Amino acid sequence: KEGYERLKNQAYEKATNDNYVDAMEIAHFVQGIDLLLGGHIHKGYEKVWEDPVNHTICMQNYGNGGNLGWLDLQIHMPSRSIAGYDYPAEGSSLLLLQEDEFWPDTSVANFIEEQQRKYEKGFKEVIGKTETALTRSSVGEAPMNNFLADVMRQRVDADFAFMNFGGIRSNIRKGPITREDIFKVLPFGNEIVVFEASGKLIKVIVEQKLSGSSSGLVIAGGKVVYNREYSDGQRVVYLEIKGESLDPDKKYRLATNDYLIEGNSGLYMLKDIPRSEVDFTGVRLREAVIQYIQENSPVSAEVDGRWKQDDDAKPSPEWIK
Repeated sequence: KEGYERLKNQAYEKATNDNYVDAMEIAHFVQGIDLLLGGHIHKGYEKVWEDPVNHTICMQNYGNGGNLGWLDLQIHMPSRSIAGYDYPAEGSSLLLLQEDEFWPDTSVANFIEEQQRKYEKGFKEVIGKTETALTRSSVGEAPMNNFLADVMRQRVDADFAFMNFGGIRSNIRKGPITREDIFKVLPFGNEIVVFEASGKLIKVIVEQKLSGSSSGLVIAGGKVVYNREYSDGQRVVYLEIKGESLDPDKKYRLATNDYLIEGNSGLYMLKDIPRSEVDFTGVRLREAVIQYIQENSPVSAEVDGRWKQDDDAKPSPEWIK
């Protein structure tokens, strides 16, 4: 099981965050994995998939709590291996969850209502309105993505701001905006952090989030043009900040969130920045957004070309060193 122990975390990362085909690839090329559970990409297997060579069983649900994965395994105890499996949920590995078939547990429902009264005061309060639909995207630009990054950058007067797609969890329709809407968009309570970085490091950050099949970053204060025909680490063909081409040797004031500064989402290089050089502002992004809307309503946002893929573009020699 040495290969399993070494790759089990990689299997989880690949199966849940990149592409469901990767789970099949791991099951096929890595021996010693009996059961591989995937998720997080809103794709599911109605029937489990079993690798024809290693006989690894792959199982995965859809998203948003609409179903549960359910498989009864038959274990051969002497060999500590899976001898077979059954589908308890009417011939499928997915048990559909239909709300009208599951009556609320009274004690749990009462507890939830009590907590809602305690912690959701003011959630229905209208804090402003938007003149455009604020929709998100996990690839490239979107009105919501741009709006949030712009608010982050403006709040701390940064030259350049960036955040991950995964921190943006909902859309807001055109019209009134409530506190509850903002909590649905930004449920994690991430804090804005500020630090200084060279232009060279900024390019490394952007390149890292364009490597492999990664889809990039949510940004403000700059413009990125990239070419996916180039190799990892060489895909950014143009990068500007505040209207000027990136200077690799210049120091810039950057804003991001406390999740990324800890090296998450593949940005391991941020973990090496001394904590003494990072300003943990104590300002949650969602509170900054609420305040911005209250002070600037009505708000609006659009796609403006700050993040662009151009597979015919050539690197700009004046700033790449």
